[in-house]
Amino acid sequence: MQGHGCGSFPRHESRAPSSINPPLHVDAAVFGDDDNHNDKQKVRPLQTAAPAGDAPDAPPPRVARLEHLRERVGQMLGTSPWVQVDQRRIDLFAEATGDHQWIHVDPVRAAQGPFGGPIAHGFLTLSLLPWMIEHALVIDDVAMGVNYGLNRVRFTAPVPVGSRLRGHFKLLAYEPLEGGAQLVVEVTMEIEGSPKPACVAESVSRRYVGAPHPT
Repeated sequence: MQGHGCGSFPRHESRAPSSINPPLHVDAAVFGDDDNHNDKQKVRPLQTAAPAGDAPDAPPPRVARLEHLRERVGQMLGTSPWVQVDQRRIDLFAEATGDHQWIHVDPVRAAQGPFGGPIAHGFLTLSLLPWMIEHALVIDDVAMGVNYGLNRVRFTAPVPVGSRLRGHFKLLAYEPLEGGAQLVVEVTMEIEGSPKPACVAESVSRRYVGAPHPT
């Protein structure tokens, strides 16, 4: 379900990730650090085309029935396409939330600051998760999903303006509910070219089944 925050598996209409790449290794030490560094780029849409040298986007993996995820606990579910975080997206997020701190929205001052340029808000990074997971996995019989919360979230590296991010999703728990299931998914958000992820979180969401949607 789109626009509900972190960790949704909405009904899918568009295309998605490049082939599932090996996930970043995340250990306990990754949970503790904070927010976001550098350069300015042109506005790009949320769904970015693969640049030269990248594998072309392929359809995301599909699961026919939500209940089949019960057998996938402990496994990777998928990897999203890359998405670019440009200055316009940062500025729009600042307008929407009222967070106009200079490290995010003032490129001139930020260039003299600790990160060498503007960085994305941590919560902007987190807000990209619904789009990422929508493009990482399709569950055919899920009619809707709602976010139930987050067990933990850490912003483990700054995200310089112009960075590209993608999400890796691992299923940690599956709990049957009436009409659906509660899922706990570990999210590791990779920054292209960085050994350290931008964000690591455990997302708790509830999925409810309905009629399969068209392919």
